[in-house]
Amino acid sequence: MNGKLVPSFAAIRVIRGSSWLRIVISPVVLVVPSWFNAF
Repeated sequence: MNGKLVPSFAAIRVIRGSSWLRIVISPVVLVVPSWFNAF
């Protein structure tokens, strides 16, 4: 589980620089874990 969380935290750290990317990607970050749970 840590292997999945670390890349997302790194992405969030990069995205933090540009607010519009954060707005676009934040819903994706919330949806992707549910996909992992589905599989």
